[in-house]
Amino acid sequence: VSGVVTQTIEVPERFFLSTPAMASEGWAFSLSQDTKGSQKTAYVTPFEFDKAMGTLAPATVDFIGDESVKTDAGEFTARRFKLTVAQATCDYWLHSKLGIPLRARASTGHEYLLTSLTAASVEK
Repeated sequence: VSGVVTQTIEVPERFFLSTPAMASEGWAFSLSQDTKGSQKTAYVTPFEFDKAMGTLAPATVDFIGDESVKTDAGEFTARRFKLTVAQATCDYWLHSKLGIPLRARASTGHEYLLTSLTAASVEK
């Protein structure tokens, strides 16, 4: 099956795209900084890409605090956030300087861990 689907939606000023692409999630949370209950609207794409279009849903981003996170890539200082969209939640641990996801754990049972990191000079 192939084709093109066109979707036109009106979005509020504060919205973000939520996709299964973990590396992009740090950008959305960097806008939240150190806040509890930051309200946004998420354009949520289907996790399994079983549908052609996503939907708009209210989202809340809570800053939980700074924590140490150990992954296969090393041990890092992370900023922990909790994202709630509809009935689903996901905890994200983002690199404190780079803003990239080090770890994520979703209420669906999916979990992600950074396995390697190569950069010119990265502070852990």
